Amino acid sequence: MNKITISDYLLMWSLLSCLCLSPLQSIPQQAPASLYGSWFGQTPPGTVPVLFAPPELQSNTEWFWHGGLAFSPDGTEFYMDIYYPNANPSGMRVRQMIMSNNEWSPIQTAPFAGEYVSAGMSFTDNGNTVYWVSDRPESNFWKSSKVNGIWNNAAPVYYQYPAGLGSGWRLSVANSERIYAHFFSGGSFDECDIYTIDRVNGQYLTPQKMSVSINSDSMDIGAFIDPDEEYLIFESNRAGGLGKTDLYISFRKPDNSWTLAGNFGYPVNTDSYEMSPSVSADKQFLFFLSERDGDRNPYWVSASIMDSMRMVLLSVPPATVRNEGPILYPNTPNPCEKQTFIRFRLSERTTLSINFFNQLGQPEGSPVTDRTFASGEHSICIPTEHLLPGIHYYVIQTSGHKPVVGKISVMGN
Repeated sequence: MNKITISDYLLMWSLLSCLCLSPLQSIPQQAPASLYGSWFGQTPPGTVPVLFAPPELQSNTEWFWHGGLAFSPDGTEFYMDIYYPNANPSGMRVRQMIMSNNEWSPIQTAPFAGEYVSAGMSFTDNGNTVYWVSDRPESNFWKSSKVNGIWNNAAPVYYQYPAGLGSGWRLSVANSERIYAHFFSGGSFDECDIYTIDRVNGQYLTPQKMSVSINSDSMDIGAFIDPDEEYLIFESNRAGGLGKTDLYISFRKPDNSWTLAGNFGYPVNTDSYEMSPSVSADKQFLFFLSERDGDRNPYWVSASIMDSMRMVLLSVPPATVRNEGPILYPNTPNPCEKQTFIRFRLSERTTLSINFFNQLGQPEGSPVTDRTFASGEHSICIPTEHLLPGIHYYVIQTSGHKPVVGKISVMGN
């Protein structure tokens, strides 16, 4: 697990700060071969992630994907958080492409980005208002709205900045105007947590750290909030993940609390980096960046993969402590047919229970109850020949720790 230190952040920040004040004209513009049609002419994916970007929009020798992407609700505007490392001034700007007569324009700097560093954009108001992170004076958060189809001048978003914290390069804003963003403290990004910033009587208040159901003892960053605040997706390098950073999701409960965050599992997450999640305006597709094929590029997958996770996570008891639970390893074999081995590691001797759920969040199978295990690694054989083909979930609960959620893929018997 790679640790990003505060010195890494400050080095990047100092480099950007000294480069970002020159005129915009020297920022290179990318002129890809002609691209046409909705989603750049690509076939929408199913429940297995596929590469989203056509070759013209993949990381290359001139620029790479820095953060997320967004389409306007009508699909005619495309916004990219990409970075030209050798540009002078700095190439960290939000870029855009516009579709006219079914043909997409070349990449150009988004009008609201201006001459300062810009990243981590979030759209609200049916795509007519945008928030982003910048190194402009006055504030690190900014917004702009469209007037007669044209982005107006950027305006600072003032809030009661918390002492002793630094903010990252991503924010996400709900229809309620509540901001979700990560802040870090201490000496490394492993001390990053996700916060909310409420707007009351026209004023943003002090950021409040989200609950232990969301945050861990590791790095939790890059939040995307569903506009209606039904779910929150973010990236984390917490113990028990599949890769260097994984995507997690939590759902809002009827009482406005949040479910335990669940790992999306394979094939969304891999042994590499998965990051910068977002969901299309029509809520049909999940987008995210991944380095699974070497370069960092955007992938997409049907948002229907969240449906079963919603039902299961709503069935899991809420987290009441920050202490992390057992560290899960991928079960083997996976997919399985007649049996699989659930593998985990415990930091101390403890008693645990394992409960199994189908995709509707209904209990199934034979639970493992109140078994005591010593500290160290363990493997439990679980029969699966009685289970229907498809995805099944299990929840491991131990006293005094967060529950953890795993996923089993069963083949046809």
